Amino acid sequence: MQLQHSYVSYFGFCLLDLSILMKGITWARDSHGLFDYESRHLTKKTMKTEQEIIIMRHGNELITQ
Repeated sequence: MQLQHSYVSYFGFCLLDLSILMKGITWARDSHGLFDYESRHLTKKTMKTEQEIIIMRHGNELITQ
């Protein structure tokens, strides 16, 4: 996870603009919940948000709400 920020100035006021960059990796669940380092079937997803979100796993996909 990486925190990104930038400063935006409006009428002499400095506002902080924050966002979070997330990288998620999922794999088949036949590994008893442990990460399978030998798996060739990984699903990768990069997400960015400026607000509170919920991340869920649906199959091998990561979805946000």
